[in-house]
Amino acid sequence: DSGAPMMLDCVFAGNIDSINGAGVSIEGPATPDFRSCRFESNRATFDGGAVEIKGPAQPENPAVTFTSCRFRGNRAQNSSGTGGTGGAIRAFNADFDLVNCLFSGNLAGAAGGAVHASRSGGAGMLVRAVNCTFGGNMAASQARGGAIFLNGVDSEMTNCVVWGNRDSSASLTRNDSIDWNSRVPVFTNCLVEHVDLFFGTDSF
Repeated sequence: DSGAPMMLDCVFAGNIDSINGAGVSIEGPATPDFRSCRFESNRATFDGGAVEIKGPAQPENPAVTFTSCRFRGNRAQNSSGTGGTGGAIRAFNADFDLVNCLFSGNLAGAAGGAVHASRSGGAGMLVRAVNCTFGGNMAASQARGGAIFLNGVDSEMTNCVVWGNRDSSASLTRNDSIDWNSRVPVFTNCLVEHVDLFFGTDSF
């Protein structure tokens, strides 16, 4: 459905879904605004342990926005432990903004321990994070973004810390923090663990 409701000081906790988006599922042109909300210990079998966002993104519409929200202990993982993307948030063909948010202790069975964002076809997609912290998140069975996985998505990160996240690989690589496919994120004043192996520095 369309619309842009505002959710203020809400708690989404302990929800379970056998498919996607255990806490919240957002589809189509809807662009809700979440402020000071907590997403804790939600579990989806496939994608988006706490939140699933499905586009298509509309250029004339604002992005789905999360401001001063906390995502802790959410999980997207199937029964075998090897499937599931976006332990906290899974977005497909949908713009979203993260402002002053914390992602801690989230887990995906496959890729994007905290956030998984992807697009298909000619659809554009932009993910923005400002003043956010990602720590202690994990991609359990793949080396595909312990904190964040981006597939063909434009992304901008400003004043963010991405540290202490892990993927399934025993080696330390940028994929522990952020894995991207084809489009390199734009970092401004960020601290991102292990991306020095790609950029030559982990501080921007």
